[in-house]
Amino acid sequence: MSFAHVLELDSQTELLDRLELLTNFGSNLIAINGPDGYGKSWLAQRYLELGASNKNQCLLLCHATQDDVQRRVLILSQLVSDALFNQQEPLLDSLERILEGEPCDIAIVIDDAHLLSETLISELWTLVLEAHEKPNWTINVLLFTQSGRLESVLSRLSYGQELKPVELDIDMLSEVEARRFFESLVVRYVDDEAEKRVRDAFKKVDPIPGDIMALGEMKVEKRIIIRSIVGSPLNIALVVLVLLLLAAGGYWWMFN
Repeated sequence: MSFAHVLELDSQTELLDRLELLTNFGSNLIAINGPDGYGKSWLAQRYLELGASNKNQCLLLCHATQDDVQRRVLILSQLVSDALFNQQEPLLDSLERILEGEPCDIAIVIDDAHLLSETLISELWTLVLEAHEKPNWTINVLLFTQSGRLESVLSRLSYGQELKPVELDIDMLSEVEARRFFESLVVRYVDDEAEKRVRDAFKKVDPIPGDIMALGEMKVEKRIIIRSIVGSPLNIALVVLVLLLLAAGGYWWMFN
C-alpha cells in the first residue's frame, strides 16, 4: 500500500512506506526520531490509520504525570477490551495470559516515547523479542521520540543480542516541500490583510512543519490579544458598573 494518495510530501510518504514495510514483514521495535515540530504526532496517527489498519493497534500519548501502571493499563485496554490483568505485572506476562496461545498481530505506537521509563521500554522490547520466538505472534512497537533521547537506552537493552532496534530519523522538509506545505496549509487560510506579513515571515522560518504552521497563527494571536484588551460587551458593562459604584461611594464618603 502506498501513502502517496494521502500525503503530498515525498519525505513523509517515504517514511510511512518504510514503516509499513518494516511492520508488515516481521516484528520490530522502531524508534522514529525528530525534534519538536517535525510532525511526529501526525505521522504516528497517520501510520495507524493507513499502515496498520489490519492490525490490533494501540496509541499511547505519553504525559509526564503518567506512571508505568497507568501506561500498562492504557496499552493493554486498547489491545484487548474487557480483559482482566494485573497492572503491576510486566506487559509480556499479562499478554501471554490474555491471549492463551492465540495468534496476534499487534502495533503499539507511542508518542513522546522519551517520557517512558527504562522499565517500560524494556518490557516493550521484551514483547518484540518474544514475538520472534512465537511463530504466531507479530508485535511491532513504534516509539516516536525526540532526537537522541532513547539511543543509549535502546543500545543498552539490546547489547549482545542479534536482534536490534531500528532507528529512523525525520528530516526537515526540502525547499519544494516547505513551499507546498506553506501554500496548502497556511496561505489558503490567511486573509488578504495578513498574507504579505505571513509570506515575509515564511522567508525567515526553518523548513519544519510545526514552525510553518505557526505562521498561520500570527493573525489569530493578534486577534486574541486585541480581544483580551477590549474584552466582551459583558465585561465592559461590568467594568463600567464597578466604576460607577466606586464613584458613588466616593461622593457618599465626601458628604458624610
